[in-house]
Amino acid sequence: MDKTPIPKSQKAFEYKFKVFTIAYGALGLFVTIMIFNLSRSLNIDEFIDLLLATIVLLGLYLIFATSFWYQWQGTKYYITPHALIVKNRTKGLFPSYSEQIYTLNNISSANITKSGYAERNNYGDITLTLQPGNQQVILSDIDNPQTLSSNLSKSIGITTMREKSSI
Repeated sequence: MDKTPIPKSQKAFEYKFKVFTIAYGALGLFVTIMIFNLSRSLNIDEFIDLLLATIVLLGLYLIFATSFWYQWQGTKYYITPHALIVKNRTKGLFPSYSEQIYTLNNISSANITKSGYAERNNYGDITLTLQPGNQQVILSDIDNPQTLSSNLSKSIGITTMREKSSI
């Protein structure tokens, strides 16, 4: 079976990682202020406690950031002439992969969703509706989703987008 990987956008990961970092930093600052009440002057014991708390927060940040990266890297998408394959890394101490295979003939519709940042950086999510049962499969952070959508529609025999031609 000839599998072609569907590329995910690095810009999407960078954006999500920046949001995660800002949120974690704000939460760490809030917790530090609440615990140590930094409005008063610090003596040497409180300074050491503050330094240890900062080290613990940085260590937790590294653990959560690594987990975030593994989760993002753990989802892969492939397309074959007759199927779409979604490969997910399972969580746990000894992770493995699970694969879901969807035949292209069962796809009844595709919807592309983009935020403003995603629109500027040419990535987005593709939601596929499968028949029977209206099951939905979401392909997240796909690089250049219009190309994939038009390739999917050609492979299942549906024309969803018209090419612009010069007059």
